[in-house]
Amino acid sequence: MLLGALQITLPPSSSIHGKAGLVQRRLFEMQTEEQASPTRQPKQPGERLTDGHRLAQRQKQIDFGKNTLGYERYIQMVPKWKRQKSHPVTPDKYNLCSTRSWQGQMRVWRRQLHRYDPAPQDTQPQFSLADAGLCSV
Repeated sequence: MLLGALQITLPPSSSIHGKAGLVQRRLFEMQTEEQASPTRQPKQPGERLTDGHRLAQRQKQIDFGKNTLGYERYIQMVPKWKRQKSHPVTPDKYNLCSTRSWQGQMRVWRRQLHRYDPAPQDTQPQFSLADAGLCSV
């Protein structure tokens, strides 16, 4: 058998399930790994997102978060100079990351903003069943 530049001769009694089969499979895997498309190099710290459409979509998501009562209360309650690492930080839309990573960052940020949502004023219903005409009083 010939794989790349390596030649493997299997004894007639050997099967692909024995030791020789393991070697054969591993050599095949190594060959296919070499032929596979080159993998992307690790992201450099200075890499920034430049895709206009993706940037617009990310900005739209950030705007939704900033248009909440929780965000308004947060910026009123905590001035920039008093903010700590534990406070919500708006995700950087220029950060080069996968869509799943971006969605995770947005989810964390939005949940942190909910801590600053106003407390519910009244937990009682605004009308009674009699007002709705569902009961005969």
